[in-house]
Amino acid sequence: AASAACQPMATAAVSATAACAATAASRERRRLAAPPLVLVGLLVAAFFGGWRQAEGFVLHAVQHRPSYLNTSSTSQDDNTSIPIAPVDLRQERLSRAGEDPLTDSSVRMSRFQYVGCFQHPMAITTSAIFGYYRDPNECIAECRGQDIYQGVSSSQLVVAVHNDPFQGRCGCALKSQIADFVEAADETESCTYRCKDYLNPYCGGFPDYWGIYMEYDQRSMSAQGAYDPWRYVWYILVTIKERTLLGRYPEEGVNPERYYLNAVDTVSGRGAFQFQTRIKGGILYGIQYDIDSTRLVCLYTDDQIGRMRVDLEWTYKLAVIYINTTNQFRPFMQLNIAPLEITEPREAVQSGALVSPFYMAYSGASAIFSKDTNVYVFTQAQWAANKPQMKDRVYIVRIPDGLIIREEPLDFKVTSLFSNQMYGDLSAIGPRTDPQSGIGKQSYVYLARVYRSSIDSAGGAASV
Repeated sequence: AASAACQPMATAAVSATAACAATAASRERRRLAAPPLVLVGLLVAAFFGGWRQAEGFVLHAVQHRPSYLNTSSTSQDDNTSIPIAPVDLRQERLSRAGEDPLTDSSVRMSRFQYVGCFQHPMAITTSAIFGYYRDPNECIAECRGQDIYQGVSSSQLVVAVHNDPFQGRCGCALKSQIADFVEAADETESCTYRCKDYLNPYCGGFPDYWGIYMEYDQRSMSAQGAYDPWRYVWYILVTIKERTLLGRYPEEGVNPERYYLNAVDTVSGRGAFQFQTRIKGGILYGIQYDIDSTRLVCLYTDDQIGRMRVDLEWTYKLAVIYINTTNQFRPFMQLNIAPLEITEPREAVQSGALVSPFYMAYSGASAIFSKDTNVYVFTQAQWAANKPQMKDRVYIVRIPDGLIIREEPLDFKVTSLFSNQMYGDLSAIGPRTDPQSGIGKQSYVYLARVYRSSIDSAGGAASV
């Protein structure tokens, strides 16, 4: 199901980019002439350790498939089918035999995001059940099934949930009506009602506050996605425009979009809203799930730099999102950040090798080593006179304080990083000039081994 370059992934539960499976996926698509799709991530859902060559593993692909105006057809060759936005998000188990167009085993994945607490009269209620808490996914299905919304894309729906102590309500509206909703000034005070299967206060408040759900506008490609194999949850970073949420353009100086951590149950394809959260003030890059410590680790930058403010220099931080499920019915997502000094002069680092604070070039490539070593790996572009000459610099930093343990220049641009946590192997894929022929080739490169040493590092920290 994957090319030979993907084999080091076999013993580590990591997410990967489309580049990792491009060879196999494109070969199967050509052979079967299947409708075009884009692999946006791979999930290593099961693995067997013990040997450097794994005995077996399962790959699940998160795919962006085209959506068509004629919903009864899934063929791009049908002249009555017109591609429309948004794309159809699917999760599918990959097979060595390729895809069978007659047997689609994929699971449709929700694009709905909890966006916050809004006030609106109860007139939007479509159903109310006494003595029963409503689940947001149930309300989404109810709104989709309303006769008034037949033929309307789900991307245009606004789904509302209100669970007071006596009855649970579902409400429906269109995004074109969002101006009728008033966002709560303080969400924690206005929305206090629980949802059906979890206690997070995402389902409204007294007297007429609603928990609001809608499909996100865009997926941020800065974070390729991360998979939690213990809870079967897929995380990505998504954006929703302020105009979508307010029904008007934002005021001068306000960021034109909001960033959210989206979570989906990969088994059912339903939204895992209890694990969703808004990312305020920053953008996440290269999300990795730490399989040993139930947390997400990624790079973080201020969402004003390079967007709203051109007078500020780029600054980088290490972000750790702890997924606290001490109370399994009330998950808590806690964001901690620590500064990274990759733009600051340091001992044994020449000024010309520093990452520039004046521009950013990032592919989203990252990796994590949590077994014994507890480090996060990412790359960033070094300064170069011309863009085609830009190469990457790899950073291995300690979690959670962001201490740089090792950094080295590379002679190519990295598109994907892979970690073999069983043995500490760090490898990469990227376009690299062959030293013998001088011809650029897409290459798989073994970069380093990350291990724990009580001799080389005080306190037994990670060494490279």
